[in-house]
Amino acid sequence: EDIAIPVVEDSIEYHLYFRDVNNLDVLLQACNAFLHSIIVDYMWQEEPFQLSIASSATIPHLQGTTHFGDNIEDEWFIVHILFEMSKQFADQDLWITLEDNDGQFLLIEAAFVIPSWITPDNSTNRVWLHKGEIHIIPLPRTPMEMLTLPTDNVIDTPTALNILRNKIVPTLASEPIQNAIAQRLKESLLQQKNSLHWGYCYIPKSICFLLQERPALVAKAVTSYYHRDPLQMRGCKRLRKFCDSPSSFAVSAVRFTRVLYAQILRQPIDFVPQGLQPLPKEHETTDTTTNTNTNTNTNTNTTTTTNADSTTTTNKKDEYKKGLSLDTQRPATRKEMEIGYKLLLGFELFYQEQLRARDRRERTKSQQQKMKTQRGEPEEEEESDYEDAVAFIDDLLASTKYASWKRRQLWEYPAQSNEDWLEIRPDQVDDIIAQKQKEFQDYELKRKAQKESQATTETETEIEDPLQSMASQ
Repeated sequence: EDIAIPVVEDSIEYHLYFRDVNNLDVLLQACNAFLHSIIVDYMWQEEPFQLSIASSATIPHLQGTTHFGDNIEDEWFIVHILFEMSKQFADQDLWITLEDNDGQFLLIEAAFVIPSWITPDNSTNRVWLHKGEIHIIPLPRTPMEMLTLPTDNVIDTPTALNILRNKIVPTLASEPIQNAIAQRLKESLLQQKNSLHWGYCYIPKSICFLLQERPALVAKAVTSYYHRDPLQMRGCKRLRKFCDSPSSFAVSAVRFTRVLYAQILRQPIDFVPQGLQPLPKEHETTDTTTNTNTNTNTNTNTTTTTNADSTTTTNKKDEYKKGLSLDTQRPATRKEMEIGYKLLLGFELFYQEQLRARDRRERTKSQQQKMKTQRGEPEEEEESDYEDAVAFIDDLLASTKYASWKRRQLWEYPAQSNEDWLEIRPDQVDDIIAQKQKEFQDYELKRKAQKESQATTETETEIEDPLQSMASQ
């Protein structure tokens, strides 16, 4: 059984092998419980980390595939999760292997320190996680190892697990490899702490409420708009689900990841949906309400004014600490309206696509039940762990909680995040290039020194052999 490289672009595939294959349902529940302790309100770009039981595999185990899209940090967060799981379930003799579209991407990250014999052709099923450490199954180097290790480039999973669990040869990766992966994980976790971005958007209260109850929905809306096509957009000129009246719109703070914010910000707006206020001209503020006066936040003693591109405040330091109260009567800037309308269209696209997908599932299920009835088979209730996004949205917007919530006029929000990170200066690019060049030069120097040391050793051996021969005579 070989681990196939994921066929979906920008995806990672992971397989968890426990010694006890008869209680995988219990182990799956334990893994999910542990997962919830690690993932606290994490916002995924495309798909979340998820596990299922691969009961039909040669060796039953837990497996999963995640499409991480444009956010490479989602992939490294999954690596972090798997490292932590390998430590948490070490007593269950857990061994984990993972690959993405590039193959063994962990080895790519440690390219300067991995053994020279490792290639993309022979790395399948050789790299494993166990107890928070990297293990690499080596090629046979001695006649004795040729009797115990496979000589083929590709190792099947049962053979690999047998080598690892029975410790047929040492497999623990070298310290430089462990350090290279650990450093990348450390950098990734640090980036994740700084990856959230609060942006102000002019959106209807219905979407504001949905994002309050389920912040991760913003990723669905942004990716739906980002990957839109003209045919889908034609159906959104007149909104069918989120057809709120213009009076229900307000400037709201929305939590994005930096990747999501950049995607929604840089995409052009195709049109303003029918019935909504048109966008103002550049560098103008539209009077979206009857009250365009300066909004004074009496709770934090912060005065907020608006212009075309940003929100400025007095006492900026306190604003970031305490948050900002946004008044539904505050006028919106063009930027806030443009981002809000794009987000609104993204929600409409996502909802309509989920509605079509639900209809397709119901038709398929109905056809299957009809065929079973014709064959005289009893009807069975099929259990599904699929979350119906349409029902979730409909239920929330029909709830009494929303009815009460939308009557409020003020919300406490974090201040709008700084956007300096959107622009990379030329000197920053030069620093990145210089750092990578230094890493490569250090690698070349180390490699040259190793070759010189090896050549010196071989020369000394050649000199010693004749001397030993003469001495023996």
